[in-house]
Amino acid sequence: MEAARLLTPDYTVSRYPDAAGTLPARLYGKNQAQARWEAAQEVLRWVETSLGT
Repeated sequence: MEAARLLTPDYTVSRYPDAAGTLPARLYGKNQAQARWEAAQEVLRWVETSLGT
């Protein structure tokens, strides 16, 4: 799933903030944030469908 691949590095940075090499908030602009939001929604829809909810 492409959406999950997009979000994987973000998980790493959120779990290990030092991995970013900078303040994690500085890594994202509006466009990147919007893309991550949409990817997260896609993953959530996939999970809900898979669980039958």
